[in-house]
Amino acid sequence: MMGIKENSLASHFEANYGEQQKLIDFLKTSYSIDEILSIGRMLGFDKDDYYSRNMTKKQLAGEFIDVVAQRSCYDQLFFILNSREFFRERLLQTFIELGPVKPLTSGDILDLTKKGYNEQKVNTDLDYQGWIERCKQKMVLVLGKDNTIDAFERLEYISVKLEELGYEPIIIKKQAEIDALYNEEKMLMYASLSRFIIIEKSEAAGQIDEARICATNRFVCAWLQKENTGDTWMQGDYEHSFTNVKVFKYSEDELSTAVSHAAIWAEKYLVQKEDELNALYPWRNKGGIK
Repeated sequence: MMGIKENSLASHFEANYGEQQKLIDFLKTSYSIDEILSIGRMLGFDKDDYYSRNMTKKQLAGEFIDVVAQRSCYDQLFFILNSREFFRERLLQTFIELGPVKPLTSGDILDLTKKGYNEQKVNTDLDYQGWIERCKQKMVLVLGKDNTIDAFERLEYISVKLEELGYEPIIIKKQAEIDALYNEEKMLMYASLSRFIIIEKSEAAGQIDEARICATNRFVCAWLQKENTGDTWMQGDYEHSFTNVKVFKYSEDELSTAVSHAAIWAEKYLVQKEDELNALYPWRNKGGIK
């Protein structure tokens, strides 16, 4: 793994504009937008400080490094880039002059994550209820086949389109494992926190089971399916059996439009659901029973 002497990364990059540009280019070519945002969360950054809709990935990388420089946290950044999840061989090739460094352990990652959460809590007075409310307003879980390059890139494309619509998409495969959780528990955890769920169902894969779980747990779930494809006829009637499920078919060049239509449907469904639940539960009404 790579690095330089402790506490010297900041001076190395701040004194050299060319090295900063190399770092920006490395981030742009090595990571997706979601991955850069994930690294930012681990550093305790507020996404609004460096990210806005419709910016290019290079612009995002540039704004991100500006925040890294302002907060002098190059060391923490390189620790994260050396972790198993984020390490890329190009890191060694791009910054060969920096030499070896101690790899980032899971304990280091946990410490950084806790530090970022605690700083965010101090700065925004974020409590658990507020955090959950934000998830339920912004987070969208994206599920689908993810074990081939083409399939995974399709999920990333869907995520980018959701970001353009103002959401915060989560691809389950890119989320860190939690040792005490089964795979199904991990998916359910993110599904429960999400505003709604999008499942790409053009090919048979594990999302068949996820789609069943989401439908029966009454999560608001939009299914995207490329025309003349499908993962299983066993779920062909779900749209008719579950009001919380709707299928959106798309042609090769219409996936972006299908994502937009899915989001519009989900929002309309949620508005109706909220009205019905507020009318049903008396303690939700101002004059109701508490």
